[in-house]
Amino acid sequence: MSFLNFDREDYFKETDCLISLIKNNPNDNFHEVFTNSIIIDLVINLEIFIERTLECYINQLQILNIKSSILHENIRKEHLKKLFSDALSFSQHEHKIDKFNISIQDISKFMTDQNLDQIHIDLKLGIGKHGEKELSNLFKRIGFHEIYKIILIPNKSESMLEEITYLDIEDFIQTLTSKRNIAIHQGVSLHTIFSIEKLENLSNNL
Repeated sequence: MSFLNFDREDYFKETDCLISLIKNNPNDNFHEVFTNSIIIDLVINLEIFIERTLECYINQLQILNIKSSILHENIRKEHLKKLFSDALSFSQHEHKIDKFNISIQDISKFMTDQNLDQIHIDLKLGIGKHGEKELSNLFKRIGFHEIYKIILIPNKSESMLEEITYLDIEDFIQTLTSKRNIAIHQGVSLHTIFSIEKLENLSNNL
């Protein structure tokens, strides 16, 4: 997506540092100590990146200042749902009357199909919500169904002559999240599952 100013270092700097630490100290127990932290960090930063990607997409739609009728029906539904939710919340507090009035005006703009310079939509994962299904539902909110069939990420190859294969993104996220859950909820060390090479491959795919 051309509107993204994505610098991988902004998201995975800590992970890369831990992996380098493990590689450079093979005789110490850093691999055992830090593997769980690496997996948890990868999941957290992957989710943050996806949330910010979707926010950038919505920001671009806002810049276009288009009519509500042109938006995908899922965006229209989520936008209107957020407006009504905010209006209801603001109406219960006298000191928020100005915000309530703004919400009503935004609802009116939507219903009369005026140009929208603000699109109100919740693009955050809920607390305790993780995994490939939750991320897929996040994309559905802005109209992208079956996102794992739309996005193709080629596996890294050492030779240009090799046949191009693609990362199974859904399985990749499911595996990463399930291992993250084991690390957090069961306290099991994942160093026997993820070799240093596997940790590097995981990080490089992001």
